[in-house]
Amino acid sequence: MPLPPPCARARDGESSEHAWRVFDDALTTAEALTASRSVVSTTEDGRLRASVRERGFGFVRDLSRSASERARDERLARRAKALAERGFDPTWIAVWDDFWDALKALGARVRDRAFTGLVMNYDVLVWVVDPTTDEKTSAFGPHRDRQPEDTKGSFRGEDGQARYVTAWVPLFHDATTRNSCLYCVPRECDPGYFEGDDDDGDDPMRVALSSKEKYQHVTALPVKAGECVLFTHRLIHWGSVGQGEEGEPRVNFSVGFADDFEPPYLKDSPEYPTHEERVALVAGQLICYHERFPSSAKDLSMLKKLFDAAKGSFHPNYVKKVTKEFASAAFEGESDEDDAIDDALDAMIENVDDFDDDFDSFEDGVPGDEFGRAEASQSDDDYGKDTVAKRRRES
Repeated sequence: MPLPPPCARARDGESSEHAWRVFDDALTTAEALTASRSVVSTTEDGRLRASVRERGFGFVRDLSRSASERARDERLARRAKALAERGFDPTWIAVWDDFWDALKALGARVRDRAFTGLVMNYDVLVWVVDPTTDEKTSAFGPHRDRQPEDTKGSFRGEDGQARYVTAWVPLFHDATTRNSCLYCVPRECDPGYFEGDDDDGDDPMRVALSSKEKYQHVTALPVKAGECVLFTHRLIHWGSVGQGEEGEPRVNFSVGFADDFEPPYLKDSPEYPTHEERVALVAGQLICYHERFPSSAKDLSMLKKLFDAAKGSFHPNYVKKVTKEFASAAFEGESDEDDAIDDALDAMIENVDDFDDDFDSFEDGVPGDEFGRAEASQSDDDYGKDTVAKRRRES
């Protein structure tokens, strides 16, 4: 997926913040959207927490929004839709203040209404799924958000609450079964939810849906604009495609909340990151999710440069994650351009001990051995060095 023009302009010496302001003028003049009509219902806090604990998901139905918040969400949805129509990833709306206003409000509601001890970790993504197009949708296939080694330890012992929760929020139009919503396998039907998945066994989806009758437990999670569905890191979930009929697109964002199970990506946990940090965060996210949002080798190299420009603001764990995924993406690409490959090789040499593979075949849909897992008799360190040497020769 190509990069928005401000990324290239920044490379040519133009002020990044000015370039994004100019670009925003083009996005916000896009055609106005028609709002969904929603009827607000009420969910008690205790019932919400119980639902997330017992089923793996729950709805926050009573997030009343002011007129200014609705206007803000419309601006965000229009920007996201305009970005997608131009071939850019809609996650770039995280560059603007409106997005961080929305995250601030959501974070306060999640903390106050649902869970204590969880803070935003900055794992943000934005989607636009158009129900009227036959083009490949950006909705994800079935996956879990996290695969910790100690699955049981990723839940609190005293009350069973998850230590990682994702908030999924439609911005301006309801997310329905017609224009695309989430679907899931509830916790009670999923043997691997709490016990963990068998790396040598069947796909977790096959385990959970082991008979025709169990397919009846698959649950749709429609949610109204501005409201929220919360789900844990262990819930098997996916986004549906649109039904190909006339209708408004599903535009939504998601963001993770965690305790010390996973540190925030930005070290100082700012409510409003600097412009450079916002650009770097989006760049890092597109690198980390490169398999879902593929970029050319040239754009991939630019994303890494944009991230590196502010990487000192990020937690070392996230920097390592971005570096690892960048190397993986660069080696997968089929291109004659050498910049991304050279940068990836340098990253692997500098961080060779960090490239032991923990690739999750269920989440990303390819067998582990296709990603070059080391043999059991080979140390991670030796494997990393051998891989660097081999790929350096091949390049």
